[in-house]
Amino acid sequence: MQSLLTSILAEPATRGMDLDDPATTVQRRELAKRKRALYYCNLDWYRRFKNIDATAPAGLRVELGSGGGYLNEHIDKLITTDLLPLPHVDRVCDAEDMPFEDGSVGAMYIINVLHHILEPTRFFDEVERVLVPGGVLAMIEPAVTPFSRVIYKHLHPEPFEPKAAEWSLEPSGPLSGGNDANPWIILVRDRSKFESLYPGLAIERVEQHTSMSRLLCGGVMMRSLLPGFVFPFLIGCENLTPRLLMRGFALFMTVVIRKGASS
Repeated sequence: MQSLLTSILAEPATRGMDLDDPATTVQRRELAKRKRALYYCNLDWYRRFKNIDATAPAGLRVELGSGGGYLNEHIDKLITTDLLPLPHVDRVCDAEDMPFEDGSVGAMYIINVLHHILEPTRFFDEVERVLVPGGVLAMIEPAVTPFSRVIYKHLHPEPFEPKAAEWSLEPSGPLSGGNDANPWIILVRDRSKFESLYPGLAIERVEQHTSMSRLLCGGVMMRSLLPGFVFPFLIGCENLTPRLLMRGFALFMTVVIRKGASS
């Protein structure tokens, strides 16, 4: 049933492409800018990051796993990076071994990256090393809610295992593998463990958001189910939805982590 439905709704521009092929990411970036429904959804996420950026201290601005995004058009002097050699990124960069000096990064941004990182502890070790005191790591990753459990389990191609005992992931393709639930596992379910491992990294905020808008826009893999002009209104309504309600229906969460001033 899942394969039949995804086949019917598949986005023609990316149908059948290998997720781990750099050419696919280039194609998805072009689609993300011309598909109006997805463009408006991305703008909402970039707005969230731009607001966070205003709270970050001086230092480099870095995006890890820039992939098919264009956050650099919204945050000044943003250094774009990716694990894949893409023509539109500034540096090829492994999140577990970053090419940045100690205490040089004022703000770091990731979108749908943490759930692909094989050894999250190595990543957070690097985050703690490169951030300046007071620097921020802001991420948008899948949320685990009653609604998202259904969507990620039955309508999404990536693994989704909220009961996984370990943070580490099995080696796989950089985009096709991972565990969509891992950010929630690390930062929500196992928050006390994270805080004991990284006392210098404070989880400042976890905000669940984005529900039907992202689903109906189809992302880069599915067709949009509504015309693009509807999405500014739909996104606006979601942003006014009480947080208590979003705990049941959100598909994503924004997490802000700040390095302590004395770290």
